Amino acid sequence: MNTPVTFKYNFSELNIGATQIEKLIGYDPGTAPEPVPELISAVLNAAEKITDIKGKYLIADDYSANNSRESIRINDHDFLTGKIVTSYIRKSEQFLFFIVTAGKDIELQSKKFLHGNDPLRGYIFDVLGSATVESAIDKCLHDLEEHFRKVGLKMTNPYSPGYCGWPVSDQQKFFTLFGNDTCGIKLSATCLMDPIKSISGIIGIGKNVKKRPYSCTICDAKNCLYRDKK
Repeated sequence: MNTPVTFKYNFSELNIGATQIEKLIGYDPGTAPEPVPELISAVLNAAEKITDIKGKYLIADDYSANNSRESIRINDHDFLTGKIVTSYIRKSEQFLFFIVTAGKDIELQSKKFLHGNDPLRGYIFDVLGSATVESAIDKCLHDLEEHFRKVGLKMTNPYSPGYCGWPVSDQQKFFTLFGNDTCGIKLSATCLMDPIKSISGIIGIGKNVKKRPYSCTICDAKNCLYRDKK
């Protein structure tokens, strides 16, 4: 098990624009009625001050896979990844574990406006929080993919506890891999992450792994960052 690597981003590094937020809200680019464009612009300007977007990843190469039990064993922990995830990562030579958070700032802004007199602004902050954490992990994984490509290795898609038959209760074992520093992310009694705009996941690395198109028909999770993602 390698030492965890910490990474941080300024909001401006993520290149999140109004078009992306419009799409996530449900509008085609340029079709949102007023005051939505004005609010999106104001929220994006406010987000420039966000400083707590961060994450960690570590790489494990000491593992065993158990296809019959649909699990992988890493660092004395059995992760019940399930039939779907295990089949997609079983050819891996290494596994990359990651945790990423957009931090508390966006969440606090969203709650302030949602529970105040400007719920639409609060909703846009909430959408921005989802876009921020997704963009942060996308940027990190893109950089890592380029690194591994240069040494002849490929990466699978990321898969997370709570999806595709992988029980969310495995979050407890997942987080122990990172020791005491989990970028300020805490788990509730039901293994939900706080701040809520956070992601954890696993990625397979190897010569013979490949990315597969996300197929929402094999997974019953409704609130997935990757649902219908192209």
